[in-house]
Amino acid sequence: MPGQLLRETNPAQGYAPSLVPQHEDVNGDYKRTGEINPLPVSVEDGGAAAQVDIQYRKQKMVPTHAGVLITNGSTSFGTNVWIDTDGFNEIALTLINSVAGNTLFDVYWSHDNATIHGANYGQGNSAALAKGIVLPILARWVKISVGNNHTAPSTISAWTYLKV
Repeated sequence: MPGQLLRETNPAQGYAPSLVPQHEDVNGDYKRTGEINPLPVSVEDGGAAAQVDIQYRKQKMVPTHAGVLITNGSTSFGTNVWIDTDGFNEIALTLINSVAGNTLFDVYWSHDNATIHGANYGQGNSAALAKGIVLPILARWVKISVGNNHTAPSTISAWTYLKV
């Protein structure tokens, strides 16, 4: 009968018939909802979200060393600023070296934007002209130092990439 809710046809003894899972069709009739007749849903009606692999990837690039001349056996903090890592879970570091000599990253971590609370020393130490590393975020703030372990001065540019 149109417009009436469906009830179970074989209720347990002593119990009134319960309502069954159902939905109303376009004609106003109630139809059983189940595997054979699923609840009708359409994206146009706002009933379901369209499947998306990646909706948004947050990234931020911070240059830390812009053509900095570093003498042999020395290190440089470049811009010497603490970088806020809030909302990110990885940090990638890249550098370009003017000579093929051993250069490395020292990564300093802080919880208060002032004090060094931890460090990753000697990251990416190699004689390559260009190099990069990826590390997990270990604290709210990070500062990058680049070291020149070569026998001659070197001009170095370095960048920090914060990633989700």
